[in-house]
Amino acid sequence: MKRGTWWSCALIAALPFAGCSDDEESGGPSAVASGGTSGASGGSTSGGRAAPRGGSPGSSGSGGKASVTGGREAGGGSVNAGGASGASGAGRGGSAGRGGSTGGRAAGGEGSGGESGGVAGDDAGDAGSSSGGTASAGAAGASGNAGAAGDASFDSSLERTWNFDSDAEGWSGAFSDYPEGEEDFYELEFAQAALPAELGDGGGLRLGGDNHSDDLFMYLTHRLEGLKPSASYTLGVEVDIGTNAPADCGGIGGSPGPSVHFKIGASAREPASSLDGQGILRLNLDKGNQASDGADLKRVGDVGNTLVCPDPMYQRKTLALSDFVVTTAADGSLWLVVGTDSGFEGQTVLYYDRISVSLVAR
Repeated sequence: MKRGTWWSCALIAALPFAGCSDDEESGGPSAVASGGTSGASGGSTSGGRAAPRGGSPGSSGSGGKASVTGGREAGGGSVNAGGASGASGAGRGGSAGRGGSTGGRAAGGEGSGGESGGVAGDDAGDAGSSSGGTASAGAAGASGNAGAAGDASFDSSLERTWNFDSDAEGWSGAFSDYPEGEEDFYELEFAQAALPAELGDGGGLRLGGDNHSDDLFMYLTHRLEGLKPSASYTLGVEVDIGTNAPADCGGIGGSPGPSVHFKIGASAREPASSLDGQGILRLNLDKGNQASDGADLKRVGDVGNTLVCPDPMYQRKTLALSDFVVTTAADGSLWLVVGTDSGFEGQTVLYYDRISVSLVAR
């Protein structure tokens, strides 16, 4: 027993729950050991060992039991590190953990409930009350990245490129603004294919059709996942196409190059076509019409190349969209859309050689 503490033990000996020990010092430092282990464990750990020292053996677990429900697997977790108020702990040692709860919450997904979720009793018997605050500081210090794990499962930014050398890599081809059942007449086609020799080795996505309606929309779409739910992002897209439409050629209804408008965009809603009142399949997104922009897609150019008409060779062309603001779906998904809105009443066949996308949360 420490010198000068005999009178303290004598004074409280009459209390039915009191007790003293030569090892009374351990009511402080040894109690700091575990205010709450990793929040990810979700288990219960000791919030401090004050009760076995400052209280009677009969009340020894109640001095600061730390119930850690935390971790941030689901977004940030509530961590009651420090736990229940130890009403039966001597010298208020059991009240440790008021701050442990706060500290645990601060730790967020990093999940340490605090180095001392309940520092339990010192020689004066009131470490429990001081430890309430200590736990908060301990949690922040131990975790380092307080609360940072909350968004760890979502992408705040994303960069991705598809080259289509061997398959479609999750992209699909589709069409709208034509009469239902006229797919063969419109010669609609979509497939992964080898590039024309003049474009070099490798493969691409071949997308084509004959625009008898003077309004055919041919597009590719791809679903992205893992983004922040219902969040705003800035979208950037680059598309390399192979086109055999010289800009100086004329044509029916319009030219095969400048009258075939290229559009890029994205939507939280999956692109799909449905019949309108005239039996025409219409897209469920706002793409605008031909040269005009829509809320979901923006015109970024046309498919005209720099060859001299009537040169039939393919030439690579890059079209790009930048600083386009999009909003993800509630599940964190987003549908990318790239395609052509044609005013040329003839056949257009393009090779999509590369698509690169960047997204940055706003």
